[in-house]
Amino acid sequence: MRKIVWVIVMGLVFVGPGFAQGQVDKIIDRFFEKGEGGGVLARDLRVLELEFLRDPVQEGERVGFRVTIVNDSRRSGRVSLLIKDRDEVVNETRGVAIRPGENRIDFPERHYRFSRADVCFTVEVDIEGRRRPLVAAKEFCARRTFSGWTLSDK
Repeated sequence: MRKIVWVIVMGLVFVGPGFAQGQVDKIIDRFFEKGEGGGVLARDLRVLELEFLRDPVQEGERVGFRVTIVNDSRRSGRVSLLIKDRDEVVNETRGVAIRPGENRIDFPERHYRFSRADVCFTVEVDIEGRRRPLVAAKEFCARRTFSGWTLSDK
């Protein structure tokens, strides 16, 4: 009996620090995600980049978006994301997996009509039915060029 206890104690002494270095907490968090958000908080998310999937976009074409979101927390989870032009929801995607660090999310192509000269987009997150706007690194405004609408700075 003493030998078994001794083996267990020595195993914990030598193997335990390896688990700490391997960040087992991230693996455990995946099994115990809470609800849809899984513990992800809106305040930990920020928009780094927003771009058209096909840039420039011609008038009348379907518009798809790609957004790069940074999750500054160590938590992961699933959220819904919305792209808005003022109060109008332009595009949305549901059940998006958000992991710690940078996340690139493609939105499906949908019809959108550029009805004004000043079209600026914002990104909102919906976590368990609560919508919040995300902090953005810059303002994402489309501008009209000879070849169509663009979000590019070039």
